[in-house]
Amino acid sequence: MAENRIKIMLVSLVNRNYGDSVIADNTAFLIRKALGSRAEILSYDLRCGDVYRIRFCDAVVFAGGGLIKFRGECFLEYISEIVNEAQEHDIPVYFNSVGVEGYDDNDPTCQALKEVINLPCVKSISVRDDTELLKSSYLIRKQSVHSVIDPAVWCRQTYTDIIPEKSGYVGIGIAREQLFCDYGHSELDGEYMLRFWRELIDKLEAAGYKWRIFTNGLNSDEEFAIRVLRCIGHGDKLPQTMNSRELVRDIASFDAVIAQRMHSSIIAYSLGIPAVGIVWNDKMRFWGEKIGCKDRYILPDELSAERVFTAFENALSGRIKKPSFFLKRGVYTHLKRFVRSVTPRAVHSDKTSDFSFKLTASALGTLEHKFRNTNSLEAFECSHSEGFVNFEADIRSTSDGRAVCINGWSKDSLGKLGIAYKDEHKQGLGYEDFKAQSYYGRYKAADIDELFKKAEKLSAERPITMFLDIGKPPAALAEALIKDINRAYSDNSSERVKTVIRCQRESDVILVREYAPLCGIAYYLAEFKDSADREKKFKTALSVCRKYGIAVLSMKNTAFDEKTAKLCRENKLKAFVMSYSKAEDIMSALKLGAEYVGCHYLTPEMSALKLGAEYVGCHYLTPEYMNRLLK
Repeated sequence: MAENRIKIMLVSLVNRNYGDSVIADNTAFLIRKALGSRAEILSYDLRCGDVYRIRFCDAVVFAGGGLIKFRGECFLEYISEIVNEAQEHDIPVYFNSVGVEGYDDNDPTCQALKEVINLPCVKSISVRDDTELLKSSYLIRKQSVHSVIDPAVWCRQTYTDIIPEKSGYVGIGIAREQLFCDYGHSELDGEYMLRFWRELIDKLEAAGYKWRIFTNGLNSDEEFAIRVLRCIGHGDKLPQTMNSRELVRDIASFDAVIAQRMHSSIIAYSLGIPAVGIVWNDKMRFWGEKIGCKDRYILPDELSAERVFTAFENALSGRIKKPSFFLKRGVYTHLKRFVRSVTPRAVHSDKTSDFSFKLTASALGTLEHKFRNTNSLEAFECSHSEGFVNFEADIRSTSDGRAVCINGWSKDSLGKLGIAYKDEHKQGLGYEDFKAQSYYGRYKAADIDELFKKAEKLSAERPITMFLDIGKPPAALAEALIKDINRAYSDNSSERVKTVIRCQRESDVILVREYAPLCGIAYYLAEFKDSADREKKFKTALSVCRKYGIAVLSMKNTAFDEKTAKLCRENKLKAFVMSYSKAEDIMSALKLGAEYVGCHYLTPEMSALKLGAEYVGCHYLTPEYMNRLLK
């Protein structure tokens, strides 16, 4: 029954190092394995700051990774706000397979972290490496502590469709050039690592091995990997991975792996692929010891091409190490014990309507919870699958007058297409040049015809609304842009696709009324400095809305507060507010009466709107997520 479902807020690092995403995927798999159909897993990015969501869950599980540390990369601020929110609402917390890196009685950050993990709501901690340090130095009160292995050892069961196949290639996993330096090994700088990789690959080739370079996805790793490839002067590198599944698939394509990133080695181990690790942090040394392969993890003070090559050949000739049932069972057993102890809490919401009709996917939505503002058809389809029926798309004119999907011709937008910005780009790319591009090298650039064709296809399931933000088109291109939108809409869409064009100038409103009569219009409330400026700009916008019968007033979230909401209500204008990243901000906007709200991360399934606004634009929070959160 629905009331017996357990809502687990699964906290993980969301970034381009997809080793962290692999941890989250495997932990989610283990939770579902433990709870079956009772599991309701809600993802939470450790650094998102949206702690409002936590009060609606039954338990918090930190997915794993190197969290208990205070030097270099430190997560105290984020861990503290999550655990304190859980403590305030009496929600149990479990740290799953975390790394423990150092302790210092005199370091204030270390002591603050110690205080947080000793809060009463923290019921249990499992540790993947230095369990004794946690017990002896961090813990004050009696807690359940267990030594376990990294959850990524379950990759074979989590990604059942990925099967390792012999390819004849060795995977060379490269990390950013300053990695060793940042962990106190200044002698192992970028120039040293360039020489190291070149010498190692020379040895591999001399022995007849074929190789390919890959990374775990970080841009800084990619940059150095490309530099290494150029230094070598030949060879191949796999395309930059874009998600956790691709990383696992990439590693499954190798016969063996030599890698700097820890989870490249763990994924290989989980798939039964021989791996040699290059240690830049003690966590990798602990990992090698835990799986009985200490000799395959090369410490910084003994790093050389000769030493790594010897370890590599020994790994190939030795027994292939696969995760034992005993090691895998430990991480599952303790996680299972915790989630099965969780009791469903009382329903918190007074849900009155489905979020599908409230939230609006900004720039057509976000892919992989990372890639926003692509205005791509892939994002459009993904958002629709997550419950959206309202979509916002940024439409601009190419230099030759064609309507295309892009959030302006800025340095940032062109950078997503892999294009270095130049002054000549102020008026946009030409149509053919634009259509030849892809966002992040993966998501194809789309034009207005493709957008409406996709909208018509998606609307077969249920009607959808498209908000087209045309910005401030150059006067010489504005008429052609609006005519092209109208042509594409007339050629490709039916009445199941309602289209509204957002205008920022009265002159553009006039053009839409004349050249796109089938489209609705939303007008823009310009940003204001103070109360007097608000009155002035609202009066100007209101005058345009009344003159042309416009019912929707669009604005940035910084312009929407109690006073603006009151002005909208008094003048019978529907507020369309762009854009939010946090559930609490969305709920506040809806409570104030926003009619449409754009959002960054939350999705309709993520929350079931209880507070009354009609539409909320968002990038990451989907209707699906919101409904699951608050139901």
